[in-house]
Amino acid sequence: MNNPKDIIQTNVQNSSLTDEQKRMWSEFLENIDNELAAPIAETIASDANILGLLTKNIEDKIQALASEKNGAWDNVIQEEKKILKDIDK
Repeated sequence: MNNPKDIIQTNVQNSSLTDEQKRMWSEFLENIDNELAAPIAETIASDANILGLLTKNIEDKIQALASEKNGAWDNVIQEEKKILKDIDK
């Protein structure tokens, strides 16, 4: 199984994510190409915790876009920077 989308989907389906979160990933994967999916698949395959972090990040971005609260998007980006800094360690 070398298709990055299949790798991601398998990891998602075998995870403890909720059914709603798994559906979110399925919809996400329908809308990206393999070139974009490849680094995501590599990252998820290298560390089981990354899937949960990415899931929360996507959910937070969706909520920020739907929010009328000023600064919601900035808060998500700041949290994302912290996550990326921790991953790079």
